[in-house]
Amino acid sequence: MKILFLKITDDYDSYIPGIKSIGSLFNYKTEVYQFEGFDKLREHLCSGRNSGDLIDIIFVGAHSNMEMLSNDSLGSETLTWKDFADHLCGCDGLTDKTKIYLGCCSGGFKRIALTMMARCPKIFKIAGVPCVLDTQQATLAFHGLLYGMYVRADDQQIQRMVTPSVGVSFNIHSRLEMVGELSGILTAQALWWARDSLELDFDFIELPYQLDGLEEE
Repeated sequence: MKILFLKITDDYDSYIPGIKSIGSLFNYKTEVYQFEGFDKLREHLCSGRNSGDLIDIIFVGAHSNMEMLSNDSLGSETLTWKDFADHLCGCDGLTDKTKIYLGCCSGGFKRIALTMMARCPKIFKIAGVPCVLDTQQATLAFHGLLYGMYVRADDQQIQRMVTPSVGVSFNIHSRLEMVGELSGILTAQALWWARDSLELDFDFIELPYQLDGLEEE
């Protein structure tokens, strides 16, 4: 089994050995990817990967907010969640059962999960906290997540186990539980592109997701 650890911020430098050790406790091999810039992200993810080398879990170590993730707290280099999902979806090794753990601030918000899953059908679950998170809490929460999966606890049980251990709410969003909302987003996107021919007014619609092309208006 494989964990892909995307170390996007240097804050995680001293935690790499611990993250690898946590993975090995539950029979995961951890592959660490470090980046010099987001422009290299897709290249690093997709170059030289064996399509048969399946990725079970992606651990994202970064800074983030509701709109984007960053390599540092100053936002020196950023990438929107939509673009990030596009990069991941082009990576060999992802399957329709791949789970993502967002070890960053705001990673547990449902809006982020909807945004990423709407862009990439390979993402099955997204876990994280809907608030500020430090690296110690992120690593501890990851340990709890893997333990819960190891003992085959369901998502609600894992959330209840991890939340008190890190002192903040821990959320897991599953594609199966949000299939209706995801279908609505995809339908709204299709209607948006056809709005002129259908004479539709989108001014009254509010979505937890920014439609492609809307930012260009």
